[in-house]
Amino acid sequence: MSDLAARVPKGVLRLLIGMPDEDWAAVLEAQTDFLMIFSPFPLPDVQRARLDEVAQFYLDYFDGLLGRTTEPTDLVRRLLDAEEAGDLSRDEVLSLLHTVLDAGFETTRTSISNAIELFTTVPGLFDRVRADTALVPGVVEETLRLRAPVQTIPRILTADHTASDGTVVPSGATVLCVAGSANLDESVFPDPAVPDPARPNAGRHTSFGGGLHHCLGAPLARVQLQEAVLGLVRRFSAVEAAGESARSPSLMFPSLRTLPVRVRA
Repeated sequence: MSDLAARVPKGVLRLLIGMPDEDWAAVLEAQTDFLMIFSPFPLPDVQRARLDEVAQFYLDYFDGLLGRTTEPTDLVRRLLDAEEAGDLSRDEVLSLLHTVLDAGFETTRTSISNAIELFTTVPGLFDRVRADTALVPGVVEETLRLRAPVQTIPRILTADHTASDGTVVPSGATVLCVAGSANLDESVFPDPAVPDPARPNAGRHTSFGGGLHHCLGAPLARVQLQEAVLGLVRRFSAVEAAGESARSPSLMFPSLRTLPVRVRA
């Protein structure tokens, strides 16, 4: 996870935000606690207090980063120009910088590791992609479909909804849309549990959401995933499991925490 999956988004985010290497440990240490903000369920008082603490930490951190930055990146310069023009408040600038970090790291790291896990668990998949690199985009889409980095997405209904079994869910209800289940819909994806990098409609998965809520970073995420997979199949002849992996027991973010692998040049 640290040797490969985290390094790709970390490099991209350094390019976007300009965070120095020495800041990463403290910034990422708070990341897991911040993910509580997406909980579809009410948080206990202790967790709410911790979430407030972490949110303030990020605001303070990015405020300090801007104060010591002498050569801001293009993205940071655009945000500062918008603040100077009165289009953004200071808090909005700081929040947007954290959003880039939050949305651009965890899910990308998770998806890169998920792709590697598929290679270690599906016989012949790595060899197939290695023999035909035109399949790299397809294996990325199949990874996103089979291992959605965000499994559940809470939404509030704005109108009554009648489910397929006739149950009426009233307007105003909070519902959990299970992307991981939708991505295995056999009426859309034949043999849905089988990863097929040549699947013609693999990109129809719901892992990036949809409509007005479609992930703004989806194009950047796809580039990072494709480059990571392409680098693996070009550099190595095999990627094999080297021990037991472990996932976070989370309904929303079941990300890999450890993934020991062995590679052969």
